[in-house]
Amino acid sequence: MVSLIVLVGLSVLVVSGCEEKSDQDVLIQFPWKLKVSSNDRLSGNVIFTSTKMKYTQGSKKENFNYTLDDNDTFVIKNGKFAGKYKLLTDTTDYVLRPYSKSLNKPKIDLIRND
Repeated sequence: MVSLIVLVGLSVLVVSGCEEKSDQDVLIQFPWKLKVSSNDRLSGNVIFTSTKMKYTQGSKKENFNYTLDDNDTFVIKNGKFAGKYKLLTDTTDYVLRPYSKSLNKPKIDLIRND
């Protein structure tokens, strides 16, 4: 009887540890390489916090404020990538697709760098 209780308890722990992570959790957990579609080459590296996108290109470092809502709307609030994007999943990577083509913003690929 005790072994059955222990087995059930362990099963609950395993299942609760397998909960799905949000997109923001995944962005924060891993470092990323950034590729801009306009030139189709790697542009730099990105690390995310809960409110900042920390961009590094060579020795140049920039911080961009961003928000991500429940509808996968990713808004970069300042800097050269400023704009409203749709966050799309591509296997282990992400794509930021601009909402408005009239803004002439490129598609941005976030490639997991782990």
